[in-house]
Amino acid sequence: QNTMAVKNITNSVTQVDVYPNPNSGYFNLLQKTLQDEAIAIQIVDKEGRIVKSLNGNTNSDLLIHLDAPPGIYDVIIKSSKMNVVKKIVVHG
Repeated sequence: QNTMAVKNITNSVTQVDVYPNPNSGYFNLLQKTLQDEAIAIQIVDKEGRIVKSLNGNTNSDLLIHLDAPPGIYDVIIKSSKMNVVKKIVVHG
């Protein structure tokens, strides 16, 4: 009897885009993965304060409005399988 082993392929991040960057407080986030999954997004200022939290899904283009002063922010994208940090610049 012939048996075939099938290797489990994990859901890896293939691409994360944050654009435009720099921006005026409006930007898009697109995370492409092999399979759709829920993600949690936090935007954190240079002091480590969370200025915005939201939920979304991979493989969908999210328009985000950040009502915060000009500066550099970390966009933290988390799911059950990964954690990605991108920097954005918000200008006045």
